[in-house]
Amino acid sequence: MSEADDPPKVPPEVESKDLPAPTATVLASATAPDPASAPSEAEPAKEPEPALPDGPAAASAEPTKSEDSANDEPVAAAPAERASQKKIPEARGSSSSVDGKKKRDSSRHRVKDGAPRSWFAKLSRANKRRVVIYPIVLAALVLGLLYCTSMPGKSYQGAFAPASAEERAVAEELRKDVTALAGTIGARNIENRDTLALAESYVTTRFKELGYAPERLAYDVGIRSVANVEVSIRGTTRASEIVVIGAHYDSAYDAPGADDNASGMAAVFALAKLFRGLAPERTIRFLAFANEEPPRFWTEQMGSLVYAKACRARGDDVVAMLSLETVGYYSDKAGSQKYPPPMSFFYPNTGDFIGFVGNTSSRSLTRNVVQMFRRGVDFPSQGAALPAFIAGVGWSDQWSFWQVGYPGVMVTDTAPFRNPHYHQRSDLPETLDYERFARVVRGLTVVVKGLSVTP
Repeated sequence: MSEADDPPKVPPEVESKDLPAPTATVLASATAPDPASAPSEAEPAKEPEPALPDGPAAASAEPTKSEDSANDEPVAAAPAERASQKKIPEARGSSSSVDGKKKRDSSRHRVKDGAPRSWFAKLSRANKRRVVIYPIVLAALVLGLLYCTSMPGKSYQGAFAPASAEERAVAEELRKDVTALAGTIGARNIENRDTLALAESYVTTRFKELGYAPERLAYDVGIRSVANVEVSIRGTTRASEIVVIGAHYDSAYDAPGADDNASGMAAVFALAKLFRGLAPERTIRFLAFANEEPPRFWTEQMGSLVYAKACRARGDDVVAMLSLETVGYYSDKAGSQKYPPPMSFFYPNTGDFIGFVGNTSSRSLTRNVVQMFRRGVDFPSQGAALPAFIAGVGWSDQWSFWQVGYPGVMVTDTAPFRNPHYHQRSDLPETLDYERFARVVRGLTVVVKGLSVTP
């Protein structure tokens, strides 16, 4: 404090008891400020008012009081007492301060009525978003996959009945065609130009032997020409509606290609034979495609893409396309079947079934095909209509028809997800199971009849 702030002092020679009562009272009030006017922690101290002058003037300034009334005045507390009554701030970090902080923190985790806050209320805003959004996304993915993988009917389980005479005859014809393409001719592609030409010649000859007039649909690939080969059965009442049954006749690199894809071509021949002489309502086209394998896979030189674009340019009404892709390899060994993620959660791990795979736009066709197959033959089957970005979904000629807006389904033993000989020199005719293969063809006969509305 500065000197100007000090309260006025009473001369020592003047005692309050010698002054008149009112004067003594005034002096007591001047020397002892009212506790109510003492400065608090939140407000600055107020300057004390100056003391009244001594003597008669002071007495005349106050109302006259008696001795008794002067004795009734409250005595002001001593300055030391007042100081002791002040609340002294606690030092930061003291135990009482820490306890207070804990109480404040704990109070934040309680609602107004004193009940504990829920675990969700204690989360940060970012974690609350995660807790809400992640389960919704996961549930949507699971429901989406269930939607894509849900198929009518049930896959056959159990032992097979002995093969009928008809099935045994079909099995022998399948073996003959696979052996001719993969055994006698062997690896067949543009890099092995002579064998690719031999394979095309074999396809043309087989269609002729089955009573058809094959049409060679040539197109240029660089400095040379390759060809798709087509035969057809014209529909009766709905001839403009077309069902395409196709397979590629080339193989990858130096692989003989028994399963990939001499098996698919052999199945096309078997179906063409079974439908020869029938009168379907819709037109059926049987196709042998060139250049499905790398490096022309998913390029403008892919035979099925050339054909599909030509169909679209003509305005052909292709209502269904079946791509027969690697259909001869089966195994009863547990763990023999693999899948691209996350499909292993939905399908068996034994490679004893035939698969039907469409894209999401072909879901209706896929479900229809699976249902007809399951009704037509006792053979294990699985189906799915999946997004095309999932590995394996578009790995055959049905992909080409998807590109121009036609529905298509791949019929497959799943190739690299089951067959250890895929694209290897060991993909030989003797690795296939021809009796099971013949059962699959029998089921496909029912499917093609249903699609083409054949009596």
